[in-house]
Amino acid sequence: MKKYVTDINNKIYFQEDYVHSINTYDEQIKLYKSKSISFFSGMGGALTQASCYNYNKLTSYSKNKFINLYFKDLKYKYIRLPIGSCDFAPYTYSYLKGFKFNIEEDIKNIHPLLNDIKEYQISYLASPWSPPTRWKLPLINRLRRTCYRRYAKYLINYLKFYKEYGINIDFISIQNEPRAYQKWESCVWSYKGQKNFIYNYLIPLLKKNKLKTSIMLHDHNKDDMLKAVENIYTKDKYVGAVAFHWYTGSYFDELNKVHQKYPNLLLIESEMSCGFTPYDEKEWINDAELYANEIIGNINNGMNIFVDWNLLLDENGGPNHKNNFVKSPIIRDDDQIVLTPIYHYLKHISLHQEQLVHQVIYDKLKVLATKKDDKYIITVLNNTNDDINFNMKDMVKDTINKHTIVTYII
Repeated sequence: MKKYVTDINNKIYFQEDYVHSINTYDEQIKLYKSKSISFFSGMGGALTQASCYNYNKLTSYSKNKFINLYFKDLKYKYIRLPIGSCDFAPYTYSYLKGFKFNIEEDIKNIHPLLNDIKEYQISYLASPWSPPTRWKLPLINRLRRTCYRRYAKYLINYLKFYKEYGINIDFISIQNEPRAYQKWESCVWSYKGQKNFIYNYLIPLLKKNKLKTSIMLHDHNKDDMLKAVENIYTKDKYVGAVAFHWYTGSYFDELNKVHQKYPNLLLIESEMSCGFTPYDEKEWINDAELYANEIIGNINNGMNIFVDWNLLLDENGGPNHKNNFVKSPIIRDDDQIVLTPIYHYLKHISLHQEQLVHQVIYDKLKVLATKKDDKYIITVLNNTNDDINFNMKDMVKDTINKHTIVTYII
């Protein structure tokens, strides 16, 4: 057995440790070895314009360090790309220049980092934050129905451009957070409008252009996830996933309902982040615990893929042209790469990629158990204010310090 511990309060960062000998147990954990829930495919993050801006400011040494941290150490397998600008961009823009499709903004800002990670086996997701402004009804922030066909061609042009560039966009949603009218780039879609656009406009063009891209439904918070899928989904080989966000709460039961009712659809957490506060390692432990609690709970309820928000922000949580600053697992301070507690906690979760998830029953502790070949990997999060002794029968008996995350390889 191997044991790895991250205890930020005691300056321990994913260090190998020993299992303590204990006789009394605060918690019994039950692992169902014969009952698998789903398959956890892997993790990734969003390559926003802000992330690329920060990356492009780094020296070659720091760029290599950044890439190694995510794609070698965490073994990231998924990248989410914005279609046009989002709030984490220096300014608002679309690819509609006059009456022509022009993607020069991506070439200038995003492609340097894309080129540097081409050697890795990565699957790509893409989401628009808004159609071009001239195609929208301004007061209600909706796409004009007369522009549905134009907008479908716009998205197809994006997919075709990246295919020619050498990147297949594996998943696409038609709108980031389609139920929200934001102060930054956004567009409001009804369920009926989404269904009409997906099945009558986008899918026919995907077929016509022989594009191998799967549509993600929803791409919004979990609280109304089941309702959204029930209202939009009709079985079609081009619709293969449901994307969701964290921002209104974890709603694990809601996720599980979708998993049970639509087992043929992949479940992808396409975005998560915590609100910005100036960097302080011990204060940011709470954010790392929020990440671990969310991801562990999601995986235990059927999530297949986790995709974080910005890969790299500066020490102020940006840049962001609407001052909507947040945290990222790695931050840039001039040319320094700073690993936050979020990164160290994600390292534990990353060990579970490409593994079957096994059902586990727990109380105070949060537990993730996966198996690949003949090895179990078990991650235990203690986000309480007490040290906890636990017993996982026939597997491990140990003590987890307060505000600590531990992974066992058995």
